[in-house]
Amino acid sequence: MVVYLYAAALTVMLLGLTYNVILRRRALKIGLGHGDNRGLERAIRAQGNFIEFVPYALLLIYMAETAGASDLVIHALGMTLVVARILHAWGLMGSSGYSKGRFLGSILTHLVLLGATAFCLYFYMVVPNADSGVSPVSVESGDNVGDDATGGDATGGDPADAD
Repeated sequence: MVVYLYAAALTVMLLGLTYNVILRRRALKIGLGHGDNRGLERAIRAQGNFIEFVPYALLLIYMAETAGASDLVIHALGMTLVVARILHAWGLMGSSGYSKGRFLGSILTHLVLLGATAFCLYFYMVVPNADSGVSPVSVESGDNVGDDATGGDATGGDPADAD
């Protein structure tokens, strides 16, 4: 599953954002909250925003992949999400106001969410039996319908004996 690669990469990013908060807290001796320190506040928000969006995006990408989206689609969604989250964190860590990185990261994250949602809806509404592992081509043409993994029919009979 391709999504595993992006889940791993994004987990490493989350750990980086988390350790950034921990190191800032230790240096400033602030155990809870941000103590009116703008740098710590931005670090906390970068981590929090990541946690708010990335799990949903990964879940939708995972669902699209298991429903049958191509590896190319999953790579496009996953790479875009990684780039988006890097841009967002970089932009937010540098400025609490407007920044190009934060803006582009937000837009790209939203596009990934919308794109993955569109694929999930497509596979739910348009592709028959998407969750059964049977491709629409097989269902429409009758090929392999009812066959088990050994090539025989579902009743265990020999395909050569079929009427």
